[in-house]
Amino acid sequence: IGVETKKPPCGWFKKIGSPQRSQENRFSSTLYLMDTIGFFLKPQFKDKAFLHQKYVVERLSTQQIADLSFSSRPTISKYLKQHGIATRSQQEAWLANKGQLSFGEKRRNGKIQKNKSELEIVEQIKDLKLQGYSYRQIAAWLDARGIKTKNRFGIWQASTVMKIFKRSRASQESGTT
Repeated sequence: IGVETKKPPCGWFKKIGSPQRSQENRFSSTLYLMDTIGFFLKPQFKDKAFLHQKYVVERLSTQQIADLSFSSRPTISKYLKQHGIATRSQQEAWLANKGQLSFGEKRRNGKIQKNKSELEIVEQIKDLKLQGYSYRQIAAWLDARGIKTKNRFGIWQASTVMKIFKRSRASQESGTT
C-alpha cells in the first residue's frame, strides 16, 4: 500500500490507495484521512443574539457572561457596545447583583421582588413598635413565635429589628413599599 501526503487548503490529508491503479479507476477506492480538524466557530460573545439573550433577557452581569463564554468582562462590555446593546447604569447593576437582600425582598429569576410573607412580618414589627414595644421586646416576640430571620438560622437581634423598622419607615416616607 502506498501513502501519499498532500496539503489541501484546509489541512493535512493522507491519501491511502494502491499506486498501481489505472488512471480511470484512480478515484474508486481512495481513502483520505485527516490529520487535524479545523473549527471555525464564531466565539459566543461576538454573537449579538447571544449577548442580547444573556444580558437583556436573562439579566446576567457582564462578569457572568464572561464566565460562560470563557472571556473577560471588558471584552463582553466591548461587544455589548459594538452591537448597540445598552448597558445598565451602575445603580441598576448594583441592584441586580445586590449581595444580601433586605428583609421583605427575594430574588426570583435574577430579579429582586417583594417577599409577601416577610412584608407581613415587617408590618407586625411596625405595629408593635408604634404600640410602644422596644426593639429588644419585638426581637424576643419574633423568636418566641418561631419566625425565621433572613438567613433562616439566626435569632432575632434588637439591632436587626431596628434596621428593618427604620428601613420600612424611610421607604414609606419616600413613597416606595
